Amino acid sequence: MKKELSESEIDQLVINQADDLDEWEFEARVEKMPKAISLRLDSVLIEKLKILSKVHNEKGYQSLIKRWIDEHVDEEVALLKASNKLQSSDLEALLS
Repeated sequence: MKKELSESEIDQLVINQADDLDEWEFEARVEKMPKAISLRLDSVLIEKLKILSKVHNEKGYQSLIKRWIDEHVDEEVALLKASNKLQSSDLEALLS
């Protein structure tokens, strides 16, 4: 019969094994979520975007805007990369 460990015994066991990678099942990596921002759009524009999002089979107008922005930024980066108008440090930041 196994003895149930108290909370303090569990804490001590974890502390003792914290640096021993063989004691852990897997390595967990946590990525930071990008910081969200907001845009202020007038209600007329939002209504138009809602209609367009249905036409483009998007979940909503915000998804449509995000897709458009992502596509436009990717196109701009490709054009700037091809034109050699970027410094290498700027290019690295855009491609990461």
